[in-house]
Amino acid sequence: REDAATPGKPVLEVSDLCVIGDRGHLAVQDVTFDIKAGEILGIAGVAGNGQRELVEVLTGLRKANSGAIRMLGHDVINASSREISSLGVAYIPEDRLAIGVVSEMSVSENLILRKYWNSPFSKGVFLDEKAVENYSKEMISDYDIMTPSGSTPVRKLSGGNIQRLILARETSGDPKLIIASHPTSGLDVKAADEIRGRLLKATGKGASVLLNSEDLDEIFELGDRIAVMT
Repeated sequence: REDAATPGKPVLEVSDLCVIGDRGHLAVQDVTFDIKAGEILGIAGVAGNGQRELVEVLTGLRKANSGAIRMLGHDVINASSREISSLGVAYIPEDRLAIGVVSEMSVSENLILRKYWNSPFSKGVFLDEKAVENYSKEMISDYDIMTPSGSTPVRKLSGGNIQRLILARETSGDPKLIIASHPTSGLDVKAADEIRGRLLKATGKGASVLLNSEDLDEIFELGDRIAVMT
């Protein structure tokens, strides 16, 4: 990447990681790498080479067999998704409909999925509807989410707008690490360029990005360093 900044201290450190896949075989074997602050590390490879399992372990969706993972100085091997998220880790999943959003819920509800229990959205056991509405309007505007309103069910949005919603939810709080898996898959050129621009903007604020993609052009365009899983 031509405009890459000088990377800072390590944000993610993975050592000798081994992960069993769905078929009972090693999908990730003795993988070691790190990502520094402000850096994008592209993970390239064809489907089935362990990228999905690697991402699932890093986001708390799958257990590791062995190895070590440190995020922002914390040991997070086999930590839960919520524990990892609380450290300032954002996740843009490969399957935006199955994992990224709850399609029957509204745009507003999906925008606060990761923070509804925190101020200003939480009022004891109730939600502060006004705070949710105000936040939703701000995110819809800032991220150009094309939707009739915040109360619109997410299932009625296009793929590009669902991805904008996910980006708004995951990156609006200035995360320290963004794990992005196939973030532009299935999107038109305009939407894909916008998503890439948002990731680059996040690194400008000091975030690190783990970019998992089968699109080599995307990897070369965005990555400061590239690793290949074979």
